[in-house]
Amino acid sequence: QGQQALKDGSLQTAQYSLSGAVAIQSAPFLELLLARTEMALGNPDKSLKLSLSVLKGDKSNSIACSLCARSLYLMSDFGPAEKHWREALRLDPDNTEAAVWLKRCKKVTVAVKAARAAVYSRQFEEGVDLFTQALAADPDLVITVRKSEKEAREAGEEDKQ
Repeated sequence: QGQQALKDGSLQTAQYSLSGAVAIQSAPFLELLLARTEMALGNPDKSLKLSLSVLKGDKSNSIACSLCARSLYLMSDFGPAEKHWREALRLDPDNTEAAVWLKRCKKVTVAVKAARAAVYSRQFEEGVDLFTQALAADPDLVITVRKSEKEAREAGEEDKQ
């Protein structure tokens, strides 16, 4: 029922149904369906937790590896996302979804790093242009700069000393 609801786009119903099923029987297939549902609902942290749980039980599950990568990517944790997509491709070289996402992640990573560097060196117009390029590579991406903000504050404190 949850799988059909996910296919139909009824995400709340899928989440409810799959959560109940996972609570009764913790099967990797059900956990990965719930992980996809959570990701579609905009909960990459829950999706990551579920897919890591499946990976903990089966390190050779390329689908779980790919879902981990996608969750990390949506949380703007690009380095570990790339690592997981590479692992998914190592486990299943025919995984075209992982190959496409890995390529997209590489483009976004380069653009975001350059944009953050521009912003923190106070070159705001260049930063906006570079963030625009990152969004052009993946319009659905929500770019967060929390980690870089902390790094910039630390670098600013070092400059004062």
